Amino acid sequence: MSELPNPLPGATSMEEFARQLAALRQELAETRREVIEVRAVSTRLRALLAEREAELAAARAGIARQAETIQTQAAQIAELTATVVALKERLGIDSNNSGTPPSGEKVWDREKRAEDKKDASPSSRPTLAPPKTKASVRDVPIPAVLARALAEYIDRHKPEDVLFRTARGNLIRRDHFNADVLKPAIFSAGVPVDMTRTALDHAFAAAGGLT
Repeated sequence: MSELPNPLPGATSMEEFARQLAALRQELAETRREVIEVRAVSTRLRALLAEREAELAAARAGIARQAETIQTQAAQIAELTATVVALKERLGIDSNNSGTPPSGEKVWDREKRAEDKKDASPSSRPTLAPPKTKASVRDVPIPAVLARALAEYIDRHKPEDVLFRTARGNLIRRDHFNADVLKPAIFSAGVPVDMTRTALDHAFAAAGGLT
């Protein structure tokens, strides 16, 4: 009977063959485990890559939206700039004033001239006069803090007829008081800007005054 060929070179006996075969099987099992681990790592890497690609796509979309917003804002800024330039040109020119070049007088200078002219005209100067009716004469309650402030003001300035005058010593006109004093005070107090002096009077009376 002929001997079977030895499948494992170097094996001199069946025991040695069995040992080598077991070692090969163990190496194969370890290789399989390594392959499984490599595949798992590859799967995780693919998932991370997909997440990064999704984040990159979202970032690109956000950048595109921001670029569109910037373009819109740039167009709005350009439009507002053109509007401001046009307003400045309109407010900075007075072709009716023959005393200075047409582009030399600002609106506030023109208003100042008009105020000076109005103050210089005797017919336009405000005058002291009694109230229209007897019902117009009434006591107005004021808070203590305002009473103290008025007392200090009177003691310091010693007015002869009326409490307050303009910086030039003239009587205060209602239109200037509304524009220069009342409206800024209303705005600073956070009250609606369309609030009138009469409405404030009524609100004060309805509240019963301040103590």
